[in-house]
Amino acid sequence: MNAHQDSHAAPPAPTADRPRTAFGIDIGGSGIKGAPVDLTTGEFAQERHRIPTPQPSTPQAVAEVIAELVGEYDLPQDVPIGVAFPAPLQHGVVRFIANLDQSWTGVDLPALVARETGRHVVAVNDADAAGVGEVRYGAARDADGCGHAVAAPRRRRSNAIKSRRPRLPLRRKPGRPADDPAVYRGREIIARN
Repeated sequence: MNAHQDSHAAPPAPTADRPRTAFGIDIGGSGIKGAPVDLTTGEFAQERHRIPTPQPSTPQAVAEVIAELVGEYDLPQDVPIGVAFPAPLQHGVVRFIANLDQSWTGVDLPALVARETGRHVVAVNDADAAGVGEVRYGAARDADGCGHAVAAPRRRRSNAIKSRRPRLPLRRKPGRPADDPAVYRGREIIARN
């Protein structure tokens, strides 16, 4: 989604260039979850499966688990994969990592998963994915203005989501440490609790 799309509006109808289903992956420190997702409703199209995160959680080992998850479902080859990842990504490249193996730093996540699965892949930060999901399909769908999505408070991460035109991913001001209370900025300064 780009800053000019209206995430408040109903999701666009499936077309030849806009699939009805995608395969959603949530990568976590203890487990990797995946399921086909109906892009019209935001609901799982089939039951979600979970595989423990490999130890060590190297990029190749995680990519192989993702391929295993995708292989558990009978999906057409043109179903794309969306990956929610527990670290900041810049154009799909992992900037730094806390919850997985340190070898993730500098990895082009979509390219890695695409090589392993042979599918089109989009990857975003997991907190950003949760916020956009709430605006598109969840409690914030009919709300105007700016909301605050908190993902896993123990990780001390949250994002502001402006429901009409979200400014995601929100950016850290250069020179500020990652745990600074005013790190993430869209158009407004967002103070985290």
